[in-house]
Amino acid sequence: MLLVTAEQVKYCQVTYHKNNQRHITEGMSYGNKLFTKINSFPKPEKHTAIERAKFVSVENKGYYLVILVEETDKYDIWQENDHVKIKSSSQPNINIAHINLEELVTKMRNVGGIRIEDRRHKLRTYHRCFVGKEVVAWLIENLKLSHNQAILLGQKLMDEKWIHHVTNDHKFKDEYLFYRFYWDEKSANQLLNGNAIKKYFS
Repeated sequence: MLLVTAEQVKYCQVTYHKNNQRHITEGMSYGNKLFTKINSFPKPEKHTAIERAKFVSVENKGYYLVILVEETDKYDIWQENDHVKIKSSSQPNINIAHINLEELVTKMRNVGGIRIEDRRHKLRTYHRCFVGKEVVAWLIENLKLSHNQAILLGQKLMDEKWIHHVTNDHKFKDEYLFYRFYWDEKSANQLLNGNAIKKYFS
């Protein structure tokens, strides 16, 4: 059983066959091996997550590697899975310059879009943000883009002022970095100011 951080792994889409049907699910690659998620635990339950990961490793008698990935707000248990394959990256050639960014952003922020939530990093809370890695996976899945196209489109969203890194320290990257829509900036600031007022009077 290994304990690693989200920055040390690469998330991807994987496929598998069940009942003669092809299915797609979230996957993860590490050390040239593919993994599928089997459990998640909130950040305060680190000990429980470690014990569960150890149990799974013992249960499969070490035949399959088990990895505990530390995210900003949780721990995920991933198990090596040799029955899955990385989803084919052979997508049609889509010109991202022709994509309507306002419609795209609306879709990304709507039901079925990307996860927008409050996240913590180094004892600081960032309100109404999302993760670069998850955006890349979403763009590949929903727009049928290549990995490189997804990165370029993410940067285009930054260049044209639809999204930004929460501290404006990074360009758009396929990494566990926090970004925010400018449309959500006002509500994020209101939350931040409201928390500051509560802290001042508490």
